[in-house]
Amino acid sequence: SEEHKVITTNADELLDLKKENESKEETSVNVDLEKRFYKKKELNEDEIKYLLTEGYKEVLQKSISGKKEKCLLKPRHNESISHMFFVYDIASFLEKKGIKTEIFTTKMPDIIFNLNGKRIAIEVETGTVVHHKNRILEKIEILKKVSDEWFFVVTNRNIIRKYKKFGQIIDPRYVAGKLSKIIKKSEK
Repeated sequence: SEEHKVITTNADELLDLKKENESKEETSVNVDLEKRFYKKKELNEDEIKYLLTEGYKEVLQKSISGKKEKCLLKPRHNESISHMFFVYDIASFLEKKGIKTEIFTTKMPDIIFNLNGKRIAIEVETGTVVHHKNRILEKIEILKKVSDEWFFVVTNRNIIRKYKKFGQIIDPRYVAGKLSKIIKKSEK
């Protein structure tokens, strides 16, 4: 009990007391393993340890806000860490602005959202299909069918020129600004 608390300056006894108190503390893990993207700063130590044991990878990426962010990601079987980061980073940006997004893993665009009845699609490209013109043209046909407006976010500056001939391109450094303009325009 509290009234019989040990008072000591002995280092070994202090260490034993610290361990005893730590073991009494409950770990708090409140994460959803269906969610594949977490910003590290929004997690506690127990959640971080748990997610790492569940196959999540810790990455440091430059977000569309321009800041480097530490995140825990669990990519799907055919997805690169970079692709996944940008898809979720863009979706997170939109959702913080109150815009509901849909994220797809099929042949659909990576992200679709609605603004004033207009469907807008975003396709994140890391460059893996840049040499497969037919696959790019196939993606464009789908983008045209399922949206009113669409654009590519090309994560590798070295291939931006190659994608320009297929449609509107946005460098990740300018995505937040572009999306903010689209949102502001829709509010008028």
